[in-house]
Amino acid sequence: MDGLRGVIRVVAPVAFGQSLLVEIAADFLKMHPYLKIDWRLRDAIIRFAEEGCDCWIKVGDVPDDKLIVRQLGRVERLVVGHAKLVETRRGVELENMPWVTLGPFEGNRIELFDAQGKADGFTVNPSIASDNIFAVREAVRRGVGVAILPKWLVKWESENGAFVDLDPKRRVANLSVNLAIASGTRRPARVEEFCNAVQKQMGAMFQTG
Repeated sequence: MDGLRGVIRVVAPVAFGQSLLVEIAADFLKMHPYLKIDWRLRDAIIRFAEEGCDCWIKVGDVPDDKLIVRQLGRVERLVVGHAKLVETRRGVELENMPWVTLGPFEGNRIELFDAQGKADGFTVNPSIASDNIFAVREAVRRGVGVAILPKWLVKWESENGAFVDLDPKRRVANLSVNLAIASGTRRPARVEEFCNAVQKQMGAMFQTG
């Protein structure tokens, strides 16, 4: 009989928390049927102790040096636009394209890096600025503008030709995905097992380091 019981309280980022991470959590629960998971989705910075969670999965740096942080992987991002929009704007410089931006990560400042790591940046005046990555993707699908989106999130659109990689010779800086847990405390086995499962499966999906 499985010995893991109780509730695991998890805070996860919205996009991952509605897709890849919830798949990992579901598979984990199938293996441990006496467990329950309190699944909360937040992109904003949280106060770990006040949230009362067991682990916090965050895209980007964890701004709390009191927590133990494990890197789960690094997410590659692309500048993409709908093929129909790109066709109508053929020859237009990237900085002069209509933009849709994800506020928490790039705001109005876009920075791209070539193969040698040389940065080139420019400022945009976005047609839509949002704090929700699904809203950004939907705006790109509808031809509102171009945007920086994670490669994994636009895999289907890229493979079927709906989205175009607008600058394949340059890349946006990768984002780290981190898992944070409290330090200085003895964690229940259920939390350790869950964190290990997330780290193993996310590590297999995304490059680390």
